[in-house]
Amino acid sequence: MTGVQTCALPIYNYISQLFMFKGTLWIASARFGLARYDQTNDDFVFLEQGKVTLGNVSSAVVADDQLWLGTFDGRVWQLDFSMPEGYTVRSHELSYLGEPLKLDVITQLYQADSGAIWITNRNGLVAYQPGQGDVQFLSSHSGFPSGAYYEILPSHDGTVWVTHAHALLQLDQQGQLLASYDTDHGLPVKEFNDASAIGDDGSLFFGSVNGLLAFNPAPVSDDNSTLPVVFTQIKTQFMQANTLGTKAWHKAPQHAHSLALPYDNATVALGFSDLDFSHSPSYFRY
Repeated sequence: MTGVQTCALPIYNYISQLFMFKGTLWIASARFGLARYDQTNDDFVFLEQGKVTLGNVSSAVVADDQLWLGTFDGRVWQLDFSMPEGYTVRSHELSYLGEPLKLDVITQLYQADSGAIWITNRNGLVAYQPGQGDVQFLSSHSGFPSGAYYEILPSHDGTVWVTHAHALLQLDQQGQLLASYDTDHGLPVKEFNDASAIGDDGSLFFGSVNGLLAFNPAPVSDDNSTLPVVFTQIKTQFMQANTLGTKAWHKAPQHAHSLALPYDNATVALGFSDLDFSHSPSYFRY
């Protein structure tokens, strides 16, 4: 296609995704399923569905000669185009702890290096290994926030960035959480949505309700330096025989290098300050 053109798609058709497959532009449609671009007729041709209804498609991911589809009603489809002509369609029934699993709206599919299909939905992030039974709820692990998950975007260094409703997560290919960023860490947005892209230089772009978040993850690193705990005061308390058992607090000398206390007649109170404010929920203005 050259210039700006409008193709004759059915009226009121919602396009959920554009993607390239086998050198051709495809669309995923919420109402009519999948369509490929026919350059000869300058139009999109929808797949013949036969007895299988492929509507309600919310997300598609390309895996060699196969297409994995997620739907707005929580279903997962696999289309195999490896045959010379035609294709096969398989519906994958998900389960968890041996029981059928019904997902909410599927927002994104991603295939990890292990072959597992990661699925984001309004209730979490799950990993499904085709042919190996139950799904794994990645978002149930320690450190993962609960709630809606949206985009999955692999970066050039092999890690995967996932948007949560109110956070940005960095994972490895096994689904282990490497880092989590929110407004307490300086993230300038509070809520993400279903849009993402990666630039040629490795920059990541994520859509949010506050606009577009763009950054290059290469220089992003956690500050692992250990900040000191500073003692601000030391006070002692002794039992005084001449005060009928009443105890009084006494500050230790300011520059004392050591403090000797009787083991059977002394109490000590330590005042200190933790100077690590990197994950403080407080906000400071100077």
